[in-house]
Amino acid sequence: MDRRAELLLEIAKEFNIKQGAREDAIKWVARALYTLFGKMGIASLWDTLDEQSPVSIKHFRNRVEKTYEAYLNIYPELKSQFLCSPEELSNEILGIYRNAGFIYHSSYRLAPSKYTEAYGNGISLIRGAYLDKNYSYSGLAEYTVGKHENCKSITEAYGIPQVLLNDHWKTVVSIAKWYQCDYEIDAEYLRTAAPFTKGYWKNNPDLNGKVAMLRIRNQGDAAYYLYKYRDRALELASIPGWMTSGYSYRRLALGLLYSNGQNPPIGFREDGELVHIKQHYLLPAEELNLIRAYSWPESFVNFPSDFNRCMAKPVFEALKSMLQSLGYQFVKEA
Repeated sequence: MDRRAELLLEIAKEFNIKQGAREDAIKWVARALYTLFGKMGIASLWDTLDEQSPVSIKHFRNRVEKTYEAYLNIYPELKSQFLCSPEELSNEILGIYRNAGFIYHSSYRLAPSKYTEAYGNGISLIRGAYLDKNYSYSGLAEYTVGKHENCKSITEAYGIPQVLLNDHWKTVVSIAKWYQCDYEIDAEYLRTAAPFTKGYWKNNPDLNGKVAMLRIRNQGDAAYYLYKYRDRALELASIPGWMTSGYSYRRLALGLLYSNGQNPPIGFREDGELVHIKQHYLLPAEELNLIRAYSWPESFVNFPSDFNRCMAKPVFEALKSMLQSLGYQFVKEA
């Protein structure tokens, strides 16, 4: 084995990234490099801490992009795996870290997050680790086996509401303040039955008298409402903005679907120490941000790539257990 190949294997070994039982070697090392690109971005946040001056977004992105370009120059055969531009990759990695709380951001400056451990199902998810610590990686984030003192739960650490999807929906419906709408509205109506591959919204309302959800767009923003038809009259109830901002509406949408017996599951397929997951309906922002941080996209071509991802088996088992406790359903696929 030549030195070039040995270097890639050393990277995978250092991060404890296991090859899937049926995974091509080139995909395995591509995953390891994706993790490395993220770690180099995080490492850049410590460059000026001694001067108490946080680094810039540009500094973080430059570190990721230069590392990406350097490795593809050394390993041109990996260009078949990474068809994204350096700018697209750095933007994707930065967005994942920021959205999942791994980076503090203000006034175009970045800083590493405070150290946090979140325990679940035998492992601790690590956020804000010092660079001299060696942990296992899944995607862009670190984890370790076992539980230490002052661990938080995964839901607490990542801001995930600890409420069943069905209960969340029922609570919102129970406190709704209804009024009759006597004017025409230009709205999109939540699709309440599969297939969801046609989109989550449709142009026509449900007229069966059941409570559902609609949204009205206005110059890039959207206001969300519960709606129902009673004696052919439309009734509306406003949903607070904090419940729907940043794709949080999906928590209500999934609660509605589950309450109606429509259960879009999270599919998974095991491949040795690697687990492939397929979201048949994208999760709410907090859950999705966590999954994106602790998983790899199935391909490094177009971002975001949220529906199909893969992760280390121990991390999958921990997240699966947590999500099932909130009412999410999983199905093993062939």
